[in-house]
Amino acid sequence: MKVSRPCGLTLAMIAAGAALTLWCAPAFADPYAVNVTISNDEGTYSHDYLFTDSMFTPGPGGVINANQSTILAGDTNAKYSLDYLYNPTGHHLGINFTVEGLTEDSMTFSDTTVHITANSPTFSVIPSPDLRVSGSMIASNLFGGETLGEVATGLIPTGNMFQASFGNTNPTDHVFASIFEESDFDSPFPGSFHATRDTGFLPAGFSLGAMQSQWYFTLTSGSGANGTTEFDPVPVPEPSSLGLLALGSVAIMGLGNRWRKARA
Repeated sequence: MKVSRPCGLTLAMIAAGAALTLWCAPAFADPYAVNVTISNDEGTYSHDYLFTDSMFTPGPGGVINANQSTILAGDTNAKYSLDYLYNPTGHHLGINFTVEGLTEDSMTFSDTTVHITANSPTFSVIPSPDLRVSGSMIASNLFGGETLGEVATGLIPTGNMFQASFGNTNPTDHVFASIFEESDFDSPFPGSFHATRDTGFLPAGFSLGAMQSQWYFTLTSGSGANGTTEFDPVPVPEPSSLGLLALGSVAIMGLGNRWRKARA
């Protein structure tokens, strides 16, 4: 399903005078920007944050910066907060979350499954980009724990906590990277585990017009987690563009030589 916001006219001032330019708000590959699903023995909570929700209204430059302050996840007795950022300049997709298995007067005494999926709007297809995912995660437990498995377990098929994917219009067509497996974490003290990952820029191998960031893991009783990821593409110049760049460099060098000779 693809939904879009209406187009409109805006007045742009240019050096030669005034001109009317057409603008269109971004189109969306999915009807939701973020889905949060949290479940345990107490119940199941699922909420879609829609691109049409007021908090996802694009600001200056088309930037979408949405924030959900700490909220109770229904009958699960878990709490979460959420920050979403999409910047059309560079097509940056950022997501930050905090999940706690505690409320003011009770604790979740069963494992809690957390699934957070964030989508970008669709954008003009980039033929052959490089992609990069970076971020960090902290998982901790009030009762301690000698291994990460005593606190949190990744549910991405590869055993990781996070997955970044992309496609032309369907952001799940191709998996770019899965990160935050058990070996990525260190433990400064029992019950606390921390990981930082950065894939660096790598060839995507396919064209890009939509992106998705997905957190999927289980927290044991008394555990909480905080995670942040950044998903960024960089276009790779076509061979013809590289050739033009080289010709331009040669031309500039030639002009420089002529200028130096004229000065002499």
